[in-house]
Amino acid sequence: MFFQKKEGILQLLTTKFVLYLPLPKTATVFKAYNSNSKSLHTDVQPNEIKKQLLELCRQKQMEAVRAAKAAMDEAQESANEEDAGTEEKFESFRTQLQQDRDMFARHLVEAQAQMEVLLRISAYKENQSVSLGAVVETEVGDFFISISLGQVKMGERVFFAVSNQAPIFIAMANKKAGESFDFRGKKVKIKAIY
Repeated sequence: MFFQKKEGILQLLTTKFVLYLPLPKTATVFKAYNSNSKSLHTDVQPNEIKKQLLELCRQKQMEAVRAAKAAMDEAQESANEEDAGTEEKFESFRTQLQQDRDMFARHLVEAQAQMEVLLRISAYKENQSVSLGAVVETEVGDFFISISLGQVKMGERVFFAVSNQAPIFIAMANKKAGESFDFRGKKVKIKAIY
């Protein structure tokens, strides 16, 4: 995977497909986050945080897509390498390799479907309630409602990328900043949503 800037569009080139992501009007894409120093400036605007989170999640998911594709291709290659003369002896082994390939193919389809969810999220939409694409700051942690990726670190700050199927999302769905929700027997207050 590599990135290419061209006429206000960021192209994400992969072995499977090309993603076109619109660039913001500013001169630099993610100026506030310096990946080399792992620092996040404190004056970062909420929309900049969302853009950075979305980009980090897309990169993380693209790695999952590539890994699933590589595993599927390797399993297919191993199945194809079997010698036709030894077919009877290794038929069960070959069947196992084909089952592995099918399993990795399902993983690839799932990873691509999750990538499509990330591509539908707009970094420029300002969410007023907890819904897909929202960044939610609570008393117990910060969440990015997208797909289940677990922890996403942005400098010193940690966000949890969760899907709209996660129990924490279901508990806080459609809530607004300042409201509270019950999760695992505790009342949790939402500090901010963007």
